[in-house]
Amino acid sequence: MRELPAVTLPVGAAPPTEPVPAAWWDDLQTVPDMKQAVRDAETTDPAGSVFLGHALGSIPEQSTPTLLLRLRTVEHPLIAWALHMQLDAREVPPCLRPWMPARSKQSAFIATLADLMWLATRHSGHKTYERMAGVFKHPVRDDRWHRAALWAYRQCRGRTWQLAGRLNLTDAMRCHTLTMTTGAQAGDRKRLGNQLPGLVEAITAHGRQHPDKSGATTPQAVADRRALLVSTFVLLGRNQTEAIACLQRVDGITISRQTLVRQLQAASTIGDAHRMVFGSL
Repeated sequence: MRELPAVTLPVGAAPPTEPVPAAWWDDLQTVPDMKQAVRDAETTDPAGSVFLGHALGSIPEQSTPTLLLRLRTVEHPLIAWALHMQLDAREVPPCLRPWMPARSKQSAFIATLADLMWLATRHSGHKTYERMAGVFKHPVRDDRWHRAALWAYRQCRGRTWQLAGRLNLTDAMRCHTLTMTTGAQAGDRKRLGNQLPGLVEAITAHGRQHPDKSGATTPQAVADRRALLVSTFVLLGRNQTEAIACLQRVDGITISRQTLVRQLQAASTIGDAHRMVFGSL
């Protein structure tokens, strides 16, 4: 089962509050440029090239939960990009992927690039600010798309909330992203990150006091599953249809709409979890 994205870390990113230096992006590279740099270094760093090759080659064969775990700890931006590409191909939206504090400016760009890939693939031809139209015009594997994406990112100086505005993204489109959420969506994710661990503890404690007589499951397993349902539901904008589809596709959990609602309602009665789950008091 997929590790809960918000149990140990907040998910998503709120708009930055500090001004960004004008020349901060000077050393950012497109993915094709990074790949070319690796090829150029093969003679001077053969061991590094072999390591990178093995790391990239293992990705297609690994399970989705494993890919999500790798994304938590990956440091090389090309490996991070390959993980995002594989998760995109498996229809795992960026909002369900782990958010980690960027290890570098390049890593921060890769996270937003993954959002742009998700959007460009599913909203080809989306009407946006004319000079940024290349993000939704070119195929994502085309060098022109990568140049257009980097140009757009640079124009907004990495301010992803500003980038979302320039790209004319709807709230529904932003909900699927990891780095371009609306203020309300960022608030939901922060609340989820703060409250979900307590919800897991409360459900586990209740399960220990009222154990399953059949012995078919454990209190911790019940808590983890219910928290996963809550997390997926909230991160997908409280869309029941999308949550049910993603739970099946990503986690192999088949659940009816009625069962999902019943589980969410049960979770919402614990402490002050109602607003976290349903977004209202």
